[in-house]
Amino acid sequence: MKFFNKRNIAIGVLAFAVGIVAVAGAIKTVGASGMFQNMFETSVKGQIASFILDERGSVTGFVLSTGDQIRFGHNLGESIHANVKIGDELSAQGNAGTRSDYGRELRVRQLSANGQTYIETAPVPPTHAPKKPHAPRSPGAPHPAPRDVPPAGIEKEAFSAPTIAPQGANGMQRIEGFAPLVGAENAATGMIQTTKASGNARFFLVGRRGEVNGVILAGGEQFRIPPRIVEEIASATGGALRPDTQITVEGDALQTAHGTVIRPRRLMVGDKTFALGR
Repeated sequence: MKFFNKRNIAIGVLAFAVGIVAVAGAIKTVGASGMFQNMFETSVKGQIASFILDERGSVTGFVLSTGDQIRFGHNLGESIHANVKIGDELSAQGNAGTRSDYGRELRVRQLSANGQTYIETAPVPPTHAPKKPHAPRSPGAPHPAPRDVPPAGIEKEAFSAPTIAPQGANGMQRIEGFAPLVGAENAATGMIQTTKASGNARFFLVGRRGEVNGVILAGGEQFRIPPRIVEEIASATGGALRPDTQITVEGDALQTAHGTVIRPRRLMVGDKTFALGR
């Protein structure tokens, strides 16, 4: 019996075609999941739709009109935040996370906006001067007093808590001991107060796997959500977070020149309430 007869050749060609289709489908599925995106650098372009702030009010990223969420460290944030505004066009290169229905995170290596190019650099660890050797103590000389014990006759200075200045024009109190914000204009406008904000979600902030870890409301207020709370919300509401869901957040709000950050203590999603334990 001949192996290379018409029937065996037809079966081989068919098997080869099926294999090609299967491989193409697998590549398409893996590509859509974003599994290989971290292995290659991705380039994106778009308009800045919102600043992304951390809990200290520092600019650590942008949400683009394309849905991509540009993330960078404080070093780059200090360089760029004063030179861009909402609506500016930018291009960025970096490592992309997994795309989800809520968006995609891109950790920036290089960013260009308004004719300027910014390079993300790793933070430089602080350098410490070498310790000076102690001079030998003469026999019979008294031992030096411990550092935390004041010399005789001087009382140790008591710890002083941050002071709260009188209320400003908008009714908020400035916390003088609160950590300064990035940028002179942020430091000048940083105030903290207990507040409540309600509205639909304009953007959902995402992590590397496309998971939700924060919200920017339609009014511009933004806050972070721990993963366990996101899971509780999905379980209690019978589904994932949706842009048309009414969200109310209560907590301490910090106003900056680029937006308002809320450190949430309680969330109301629809008719469900979730305590964040802050």
